[in-house]
Amino acid sequence: MVRKRPSGLALAQSAAVVTLTIEASLGDGAILKPTSIAPDISYGLTDRVTLSLVHSGFATTGFRGSAGGGPCVTGEGCAHVYNNAGAEALVDVVRGPVSLAAVGGVHVLSFDPLLVDVKLGVQASYRVGAVTATLSPSVFVGVTKRDQNEGAVFAPATVGMQVTRSWFAAVGGGVATPLDDVGGGWTARLGVIARYRIDRGLFVAGSLFLPKLAGGSAVDDTGPGARVANLWFTYNH
Repeated sequence: MVRKRPSGLALAQSAAVVTLTIEASLGDGAILKPTSIAPDISYGLTDRVTLSLVHSGFATTGFRGSAGGGPCVTGEGCAHVYNNAGAEALVDVVRGPVSLAAVGGVHVLSFDPLLVDVKLGVQASYRVGAVTATLSPSVFVGVTKRDQNEGAVFAPATVGMQVTRSWFAAVGGGVATPLDDVGGGWTARLGVIARYRIDRGLFVAGSLFLPKLAGGSAVDDTGPGARVANLWFTYNH
């Protein structure tokens, strides 16, 4: 049985959401390099507090334009067989058509070398009719190996519409920048998202993003020809 979601961003108490994301590069000279399968799971500790274990780029930064999180299924393109894991807590602050939640967590962005970051951020959502707008800025601060892991800021946003009872479509984008080079290392990102409801609690969705529409490349190694596709399945219980 799918539990009714509260009017905020947190899950209902004892509710769970499991998402399995296939992340794949479609960039020039790097088709499917890397490709990874990233599981995320969230649990409603209370009606206002949700705990999550995450691997996907979206769950980590709020952007769909990344590949390589979780177990890697390609021999090339991934830094390691298993990469990027984190634990987060989301706490509802404001509920209703305008919702606001605080987010905090710890992420292991790399296991070798060991790069551990603390994440602090907020999630905001505005719903009017069939339209939903979201904004999810966050700051990552390096804890280990600060010489190569000083942190970054991510500011993703989406605007979407429930087109039919089953179909939802959105445009997403935003800016990411390293903390040590805000002026020169920023990247602007843009993409499209489509989601289809298979059953009441089961969804399939896909996205295509340009992770470097403009700007530098200090946050990641993507070049101007980078393209990333995500395909994910979500089950709500």
